[in-house]
Amino acid sequence: MTEEQEVTVCIAVYEHKHGDDMSVHRTIEGAEAELREIARENLDNWGEDPDKYANMSVEEQDELCRNWHDMTGMSEFMKIEVRTLHD
Repeated sequence: MTEEQEVTVCIAVYEHKHGDDMSVHRTIEGAEAELREIARENLDNWGEDPDKYANMSVEEQDELCRNWHDMTGMSEFMKIEVRTLHD
């Protein structure tokens, strides 16, 4: 009998008026990169200058994603959910 193996995955979630977009990643870093890309693609929808974003450090971009709801007037949200898969 083989021992059950647990695998952790990180789900990047972008909640917006049209529904939720989700992507599954092996690492938190991968999920963070996905949310940074979504933020970059949507900044101009909220009156923000994409060039300003391009000049931010990765840490500043991640902070923007964590506080996305503030910029969008609590109408959109970004988060990372960590889940364990079981055999």
